[in-house]
Amino acid sequence: MRSHPVVAALPGRSRSAMLRKLVRDLPLVLYIFYVIYTPAPDTNVLTSKFVVLTVLAGVLLIPYVLSGDRGVWNLLSRPAVMILMVATFAGSIYLMFVRVASGEPVESLIDLRIVQNNVLNLMIVNVAIIVDQLKKRGYSKRQSFEVLLWLGSFQGIFSIAGLFIPWVRNISYTLYQASGSDNIFVMQSRIFGLTGDFTYGTPIYHGVLAGVAFYYLVKSRTNYLVHIVLIMSVAAMNGRTGLVVFVVMAIFTIVGTYGKRGNLLGMGAALLALVAAGAAAMSFLGDISPATHRFVMSFLDDTRRLLFEGEATGNYGALFEGFARAPDGFGLLFGTGERVYDGEPGFNSDIGFTNDLYAGGLTYVLFVYLVFLAFLIRNSRGHALLSLELVLVFFLANFKGEVFRSSVILFIFLFIKLVSSREDVEPETSTGKIGRQYARR
Repeated sequence: MRSHPVVAALPGRSRSAMLRKLVRDLPLVLYIFYVIYTPAPDTNVLTSKFVVLTVLAGVLLIPYVLSGDRGVWNLLSRPAVMILMVATFAGSIYLMFVRVASGEPVESLIDLRIVQNNVLNLMIVNVAIIVDQLKKRGYSKRQSFEVLLWLGSFQGIFSIAGLFIPWVRNISYTLYQASGSDNIFVMQSRIFGLTGDFTYGTPIYHGVLAGVAFYYLVKSRTNYLVHIVLIMSVAAMNGRTGLVVFVVMAIFTIVGTYGKRGNLLGMGAALLALVAAGAAAMSFLGDISPATHRFVMSFLDDTRRLLFEGEATGNYGALFEGFARAPDGFGLLFGTGERVYDGEPGFNSDIGFTNDLYAGGLTYVLFVYLVFLAFLIRNSRGHALLSLELVLVFFLANFKGEVFRSSVILFIFLFIKLVSSREDVEPETSTGKIGRQYARR
């Protein structure tokens, strides 16, 4: 069967029918929700996302082993996936060797960061299970993507409710503090929803999710507008990078799609509509949450100064300062074994590229990054524009933080690629019968 895109412009189930299907498959939906957002009840190592995700994957693989079901293995054995997994594991061994050889203190297995440096592999296994289970339950590629949209929309509704209902907001505060954070300033202007990573990974994930939905809205006229609005509401309330990711993806989608069609008038109208929608959203945000509005507007002002005045202020100043830092001599080539994210004040950075450069040097960065980027652009026939957007998002996200240690960001990359690579199923129609149109396309 010819490979189909993750979302197709085909008639699908009604919203109510999709909701009934999600309720029917509630255990699977809850599993997907946890794998994406990994909310933690406390800071205990036994309830950390690394431990829980490992246990979940191990338990869920048991039926596959006992029954001889090759569904997950068929996804994991694809050449691009296997190369990525081997490269990730090899990279983690190299980082461990560099850390030991450089004399960095190793007091326990945790200091070797084997698990943390294999988050990508851990997510690949969990995403493969999810993709296979969705297929087994009759979700087409389009419907599989829509599961993420519904979960993101739920986060949006929950976050908006948190603006008006104190106990709802308190749940978010509790999860934020359980993740080991307790920044009062951040809590005043942000922290909405249910997640274990409020200020970095989840806003970027929601920005990508909305960006992919916008891609198909423009390209295939798929009606995802309500989902986009709800998802971007929670992205804007928790972090500004999610806004940047969505805007970049939206602009590339508009320019790439309308430019290919030679429709300059449509391109201009779509860009103006995007600007108008953004202005309206900011005005509405100012009415319902002034603190969050000030937080977003300060970012827009910093962006204006950077683009038009060449002045790096606010977070941009800190990011550019951290990006300019690099190890010397052989450390630049092979790494120093340090993780400068945890460094002393004046010698720390949360930029992913900088941390990876110190940890493993250009040897590690070029090896792992190139393999991952090749994975993103592989099998992009008909959707090269979307693959280009994902590559751009990778660099944006890795400039803001450590992508290879963010399970939620890795999830969206892996889900899109694995769903796109699987064979499709014939989706059920709203009457419960099997639709034949999808298989014939």
